[in-house]
Amino acid sequence: MVKICFFSVPKLPKISCDMNKHLTKEQRYQIQTYLQCGKSIKFIAESLNVNKTTIYLELKMDSSSSSIYSGEGAHEKSQLRKQRYRRFRKFNDEMKQFIDEKLQKHQWLREQITGYCKINQIAMVSHERIYQYIRNDKKQGGSLYKSWS
Repeated sequence: MVKICFFSVPKLPKISCDMNKHLTKEQRYQIQTYLQCGKSIKFIAESLNVNKTTIYLELKMDSSSSSIYSGEGAHEKSQLRKQRYRRFRKFNDEMKQFIDEKLQKHQWLREQITGYCKINQIAMVSHERIYQYIRNDKKQGGSLYKSWS
């Protein structure tokens, strides 16, 4: 079977992308097609107007037992990662009370709090978010920062 691939790719100006830009489902299908036609990572990146590192990371994230990239499979995995990441990100009063207790009574570090919660499957925000909470508390005259400094 002979593969015939014809592409007419207009030269688009590079657009500065913010760090939170994600590939769309259509872009993933384009990556799949370009790879099947043997196009280089550089060509794919220029065609999609993204950095070539984005393409390398996309291929790495979709690494599966088969070495064939699937746009559909990559998009599904991406959606699952998004759901997993967003699952426990709401910083609520229950978390604040838990953090206050661990910082003040037990002198835990913020990394210890998030690590404990991860091991015990307790909903918790990241250690960076805990640090923001401590900084905000300090700005408002609180004393949480004294617990771990």
